Amino acid sequence: MASGYAVKQAADLMDAAFFARWTEREAIGSLARRALGVIIRRLATGEGALPVAGLLADHAPAEVADALVELDQRDLILLEAGAVVLAYPFSTRMNAFRLEPADGRPRYACCAFDALGVAALLGDTITIRSHCHDCGEALVLRIGPDGPLEPTPAMVWMGKREDIRAKACVGL
Repeated sequence: MASGYAVKQAADLMDAAFFARWTEREAIGSLARRALGVIIRRLATGEGALPVAGLLADHAPAEVADALVELDQRDLILLEAGAVVLAYPFSTRMNAFRLEPADGRPRYACCAFDALGVAALLGDTITIRSHCHDCGEALVLRIGPDGPLEPTPAMVWMGKREDIRAKACVGL
């Protein structure tokens, strides 16, 4: 079935604006970078929302809070009610991109692109359960660290967010 959407490779989407945003995000401070690593490692294990209090016990709470605000402003995490609820590629809320790694504890990705990269990040095979946002048909993909384990006709659509505060897939 032909699609009315343009089919592009990832390299086609990486224009000057993309690289400028990436460069800006890379400029985070050292404490923010450390906090982001801790957050992603903890979310990768399947923890839920991470309270800001005590996230980095060896730093003053105000310093940690400032680092997390920096990460949130640069669209690397989402802070709500004193907790980190999203850090790409993981969302702590159930959504349309369920990840099932070998340990059996489900996680959720922020979007389809993030879901496809989690196996490589974890170094493990995962099953992605989602659905077609056009027709609603269930989608099940098994992905290994090196890519898909079975052939699939699935495609990923990408759009641009107008509002940076409308972070990807924080809920159903």
